[in-house]
Amino acid sequence: MSEDNIIPNPLTPPSTTSTPSKPVVHSEEDLLRAHLAVAETNHSIFKLNSSNPLTAIPHSTPVPLGGFPQIHLSHMAQLFDFQAPKVITAWLKVPHPKLLIQVFDHDGKNPSAKGPIFVERLRKAIMDIANFVHSDNQEVKVSPPCPDATIKDNEEHPISFLAYNFSEETKNIILSQHIWSSPDVTFAAHQFSVNTPPSSSSAYTAS
Repeated sequence: MSEDNIIPNPLTPPSTTSTPSKPVVHSEEDLLRAHLAVAETNHSIFKLNSSNPLTAIPHSTPVPLGGFPQIHLSHMAQLFDFQAPKVITAWLKVPHPKLLIQVFDHDGKNPSAKGPIFVERLRKAIMDIANFVHSDNQEVKVSPPCPDATIKDNEEHPISFLAYNFSEETKNIILSQHIWSSPDVTFAAHQFSVNTPPSSSSAYTAS
């Protein structure tokens, strides 16, 4: 059969010569706005689908999958190490609910200068949590660490703050997440309790 007698296939589209289209050039502003729009959409989906309402608290780092890592203390009363005895006595008398707060990247040194700064940052962070979750309008109070008078500048210092004057619900919410991070401060919250006496194995015996 000659080429002149070939019946064309009706399903085969006629060949056309396509003209390559020019690439669309987006400005940096367009690209940035597109990224921000996607991020905002993802953020909205994340808040709607999240099983943990705490991830939606403004200015607070969301809880990672599996939660934050657990912080293990060297002994049950480590958070009271190097505190002045009168401070420990005063803290014990503060009514519950209350929490011991450990500020990250804080060595406890220069307490007269750093203490008031962290007190205000912690107070604001805890009030933000309480107000956002269930409108707890109590005036949160924070007491700074106070080193024993015998501690020298080059020695270990107390690092724990006492937070109190909030509801039981606020305390439980803060403890459930354990670690909180905002642009101003990152801290770990600990239950204010020592429920068991020290075991004989925890006592150091010189050989």
